[in-house]
Amino acid sequence: MEAEIKNLPKDIGQKILIVVKNTKSIFQPLKSYDYVLEKIEFDKSLVIKYALNIIYSNHSANRKIIIHYEPIDIENKSIDMLTLHIIKMNDSEKEIEFYRFLKKCDIQIDLDTLLYINHDKSWSFKENTKVVLKLNLLYLTTLAENIITGKKWEEGLKFKWDEQLEKMIYEEQKNILYKDNKQE
Repeated sequence: MEAEIKNLPKDIGQKILIVVKNTKSIFQPLKSYDYVLEKIEFDKSLVIKYALNIIYSNHSANRKIIIHYEPIDIENKSIDMLTLHIIKMNDSEKEIEFYRFLKKCDIQIDLDTLLYINHDKSWSFKENTKVVLKLNLLYLTTLAENIITGKKWEEGLKFKWDEQLEKMIYEEQKNILYKDNKQE
């Protein structure tokens, strides 16, 4: 992982190191729910560059929690987006997008605060990262406690792409990446 980060643009590498370090520290309480840090890896399934997955697993609860970070969007613009996903380990089709779950719970917080790390421009990236991770952990261990412990499951909280729309987006992503690679 360290070697991969060294090959990234400096600003993106620094952000990824901050996200990884703070996630490992702030998500320590997941140990009390029998979660272990399984792996940290770049998400190669996406066309978006530098997307990162930090994966915690609990085999007895049959759950994985994925903390997904995207420093840039498809157009290579800074986005600093952090999302959480809860997955049933024995059925990868069973997934809860945490933000859909929180919308369903109708919490009284602007969900962008949990989604976009640099939501508060008066704070540093590091400070914002800590706030966003702590809020996500708080809601994860309170509102979704029965889900992460394996006692309950919620259906219908995974975004389903329209197949035609997915093909269009894939083609556009290829065009953007091809154009970027051609310019380099």
